[in-house]
Amino acid sequence: MTIAPRTLARRLVPLQVAVGLQGLALWVPVEKLFMTQIGFTPSTVALMAAAYAVVVPVLEVPSGILADRWSRNQIMVCATVALIASTLLGGLSTNVPTYIAAAMILGIYFALSSGTLDSVVYDVLIEETGDSDLYATWIGRVQMVQSGAFVVTSLAGGLLAGLTSARVTYFVSLPCIALSIVAFLRFDEPHSCIAPRSRSRCAAISR
Repeated sequence: MTIAPRTLARRLVPLQVAVGLQGLALWVPVEKLFMTQIGFTPSTVALMAAAYAVVVPVLEVPSGILADRWSRNQIMVCATVALIASTLLGGLSTNVPTYIAAAMILGIYFALSSGTLDSVVYDVLIEETGDSDLYATWIGRVQMVQSGAFVVTSLAGGLLAGLTSARVTYFVSLPCIALSIVAFLRFDEPHSCIAPRSRSRCAAISR
């Protein structure tokens, strides 16, 4: 097994911080409660799910091509902006159509971020160690940070909603999510074409 240099650990710190902050969406555990408060019914919940389900697959391939040809780090920043917009619009929502729009913007976030994090970690490992032997270890550490953030979110979000209201959890989440952009911008993005999020980048470069 290749021993990861200390620079690898330091290089991945901003990415781990960004993922942790991004996971502090305190509204997630109380979302269904909030939805009932603004008038959702089983049929409108299904409508929202359908609208969300349309956005993600439609944008999945184009976002992958953009990530590979432009910048994965900038795509993660754009994904975070979409998450902020969705959270803000969701917190401001007072009716079903507005919240469905927020859910569709959340779909943009998931489409942009899907697969990007994994490929970035892989490419950093290749640049720093020359092989991918430690990929499972490091992607596991990143996912552990993400899981820890989700645990905090579940506990803190429910507590905050109980002390204030479900709507407040949306607005309190915004600063934490916004700070993840700073962390992403401090991350030293790999520049090699190793593990494209889509299969298009290497072919595009060869042309």
